[in-house]
Amino acid sequence: MIPEKRVIRRIQSGGCAIHCQDCSISQLCIPFTLNAHELDQLDNIIERKKPIQKGQTLFKAGDELKSLYAIRSGTIKSYTITEQGDEQITGFHLAGDLVGFDAIGGLKHPSFAQALETSMVCEIPFETL
Repeated sequence: MIPEKRVIRRIQSGGCAIHCQDCSISQLCIPFTLNAHELDQLDNIIERKKPIQKGQTLFKAGDELKSLYAIRSGTIKSYTITEQGDEQITGFHLAGDLVGFDAIGGLKHPSFAQALETSMVCEIPFETL
């Protein structure tokens, strides 16, 4: 049963928002220790994005850390550019993965993150965490 408060919020947002508790990958990216109130708070800060198209970037090396990204579907690659100008892949990220953690230490992204296919992500603004 969906609590009335979440139903009202979903109706107000046009009926198409997928809330964390309803997401098919929630077991992969939500800490299991969160209670219902904490899950509601998380739902309020996460921004659901439009699909990221193949070739689009979530962030570039040197960009300021603004958000972390939870991948709902699709595949994202992270990579750097070597001194010779070659692309060096540093990781592949699939549904349930969080992307952007490598920027927390310096508050700037050390790598690029690019969609390998049409992908859906949830954006988690870093300043609200």
